[in-house]
Amino acid sequence: MIGNPRTWFRRPLSRALWLAVGASALGIGIWCGRGWLLHRATAQQTIPSPEPVPEVASDYTTRVVAYIHGGQPITRQELGEYLIHRFGADKLPLLLNKRIVDDACRERNIEVTSAEVDAAFQESLKGLAIDKDTFVRTVLSRYKKNLFEWKEDNVRPQVQMSRLVQARLAVSETDLRRAYESAYGEKIDCRIILWPHSKEKEALEQFGRLRDSEAAFADAAKRQETSWLAGSGGKIKPIGRWSANETLEKEAFKLMPGQVSTLIRTPEGIVLLKCDNRIPPDTSVSFESVRDKLEAEIRNNRLNAEITSAFQALKEKAKPQPLLKKYDRLPAGPMPAPTQVVAYLYGSKPITREELGEFLIARYGAEKVEFLVNRKIIDHACAEKNIVVTEEEVDAAFDAELKLLKCDKNVFQKEYLSKYGKSLFEWREDVIRPRLMLTKMCQGRVTVTEEEIKKGYESYYGERLECRMILYPPDQKKFAMTEYAKLRDSEQEFANKAKSQASSTLAAQGGRIPIFGRHMLGDDNLEREAFKLQPGEVSELLETPQGYVLLKCDRRIPPDTSVKIEQVREQLTKEIHEKKVQMEMQVVFKELAAIAKPQLVLKNHSKPEDLLAETQKLLGTPPANGPAASASTPGGAK
Repeated sequence: MIGNPRTWFRRPLSRALWLAVGASALGIGIWCGRGWLLHRATAQQTIPSPEPVPEVASDYTTRVVAYIHGGQPITRQELGEYLIHRFGADKLPLLLNKRIVDDACRERNIEVTSAEVDAAFQESLKGLAIDKDTFVRTVLSRYKKNLFEWKEDNVRPQVQMSRLVQARLAVSETDLRRAYESAYGEKIDCRIILWPHSKEKEALEQFGRLRDSEAAFADAAKRQETSWLAGSGGKIKPIGRWSANETLEKEAFKLMPGQVSTLIRTPEGIVLLKCDNRIPPDTSVSFESVRDKLEAEIRNNRLNAEITSAFQALKEKAKPQPLLKKYDRLPAGPMPAPTQVVAYLYGSKPITREELGEFLIARYGAEKVEFLVNRKIIDHACAEKNIVVTEEEVDAAFDAELKLLKCDKNVFQKEYLSKYGKSLFEWREDVIRPRLMLTKMCQGRVTVTEEEIKKGYESYYGERLECRMILYPPDQKKFAMTEYAKLRDSEQEFANKAKSQASSTLAAQGGRIPIFGRHMLGDDNLEREAFKLQPGEVSELLETPQGYVLLKCDRRIPPDTSVKIEQVREQLTKEIHEKKVQMEMQVVFKELAAIAKPQLVLKNHSKPEDLLAETQKLLGTPPANGPAASASTPGGAK
């Protein structure tokens, strides 16, 4: 095998970094938190003679992660179940892989400390030439991972596997000599044309013409199917000895400048080489001067291959069998027992629901516990008021959203949810259901007045403005004032500033904001100043809660007198009511949170243990029903 064509012609000794990095739409429901109930995952557990789950004393079902209403506890099990239903099926393979590696290390008395993990992480940052904060902000955020998760699920296993395969990394004198010759010996500078196996007949037919004509070879190299080869005109890195497939390398070193090889059959396709130059050895570098460097690079390159091979062997031995299924909705039934088996290793070794719950809590618990608490607050209030949201109501609301977006469920998952790394279950349980619950709580609190209907009519059918906006951060008033005159007097200056302003959202639109009517901006002063403007005019520098604003009017749109208020009264009433309900939801939830006085006792994900001991020190010995209400912190403590 000669591997991926991209790797055929790389110098194998180039140092490789082992570190590999293998929402506004959701904001509707974020303030009201997420669902907490999780029920039994149906799965056929057909494993013969499983080992019994050991009866080990555990506080998983009683250990508290938060309190609401003065003394109502929320347990670690509830948080674990909340996380399992959202992430369990996706993250279970990671837990199984971790157990497989841990077991192998335990058998060989290999222990990797947190200090070693930190050291390996710092070394990887040096290789990437970035600091920790930049890595978290640019790399981890892109893959939706936190630092604890990265260290425990990427760095630690890498260090463990490195220790497991250490004995396989011995470098011989022959290895070093070949590496030296590969890096500093003679090389063949050439171009390549690659045909798929299915086009071998075509390659044979073209061979004579390509061999005899440089123009024909160059044209075919640019037009070949493999895009990365076509993009370089077939040019590849010079081939050194011991750096490519043996047959390919042998044929390359037969060529003199201008010569073309025979057709070479490889696993990836049919290859034709043309030699452009033979590069002489670099005699300025002695073998002894680079011996240590070569040895380190050989070990590093060999390490990745050995880790892959060793882990595959461990996995084949363990035969992991996950049993947990992914759901779009909550199945009926009671909360599963912590001892319920979610997977097996080695044919009969069980992995329990509690183990998966703890795995997830360590990674996401402190980040998500507040959402669970918020959902519990809403559930408690709905129970008191006998408010129930059925699955049919959730289905209907979801269907209405799909209709509004003009897409089906599959497109919604692919085009909307996947962008935020969210599942359909999360959308149903963390957005739709709590929104419906809060909507029902708000129904009796919202009315629509005649004045509001008239304002709504004026907003939609009265005079409207088309404007561009420049928004300066609150601390840039003086800077904005120094720029004001040139922005007011020059369209070009205004347009350039609008495209380069601090707000990326506005900059992307050249400062253009949606067309608006009266009563739509939510800022009376801003709206009043906007409607003073004629096309081409720029407002004064206006102070707003978000910063300092300049508005430029591009167009005034006259009222639509063809539509009378009575024609749209029902539609306006419905829209205004919905908007008021949405605003009232936030008010209602703040009221519920103030009554519940939530107190979180879980640390952040980089230190995944709870704060019970510290809480007891601060509060003294708490009563049996939980911490004193006077010490509670609304909104939770991070």
